[in-house]
Amino acid sequence: MNKEAHLLTTTQFEHYWPAISQDMDKVRHVWEIWWTKEALYETVMGGYINVWAVGSREKIHLILFTQIVHYPANAILKVVLLVGNSLEEYYDIAEATIEKFALDRGCKFMETCAREGFRKRIKNVCYHGALLTRKVGTTKVQ
Repeated sequence: MNKEAHLLTTTQFEHYWPAISQDMDKVRHVWEIWWTKEALYETVMGGYINVWAVGSREKIHLILFTQIVHYPANAILKVVLLVGNSLEEYYDIAEATIEKFALDRGCKFMETCAREGFRKRIKNVCYHGALLTRKVGTTKVQ
């Protein structure tokens, strides 16, 4: 099977959006703290986030949302969201494709927020701490 990863145009993204939206519903816990579907859609259509289709010629298995963030010290390609299935099967092609994209745009690092198990899967990763969240108003305010 031929594995492929492609950057989607906004026209292609619009075409696939209904299926992407359905896949997102299966993993709401992964994105709903940061995004609404409407905001994510508008951000992609506005050109602020890139969307990648990963899979075979017959079927898309993964969708990655990436963004290049320019910090004072470095440009960093951030994987904002990943939805789909078959991550183990398509990880290498997805990683190689977005890494080349990052290099071509002057990025020095890539980053993502991921479950603990991903630290073992991603090669040459540095641990910079854990992302901790809590709802506001769950402690007593003085």
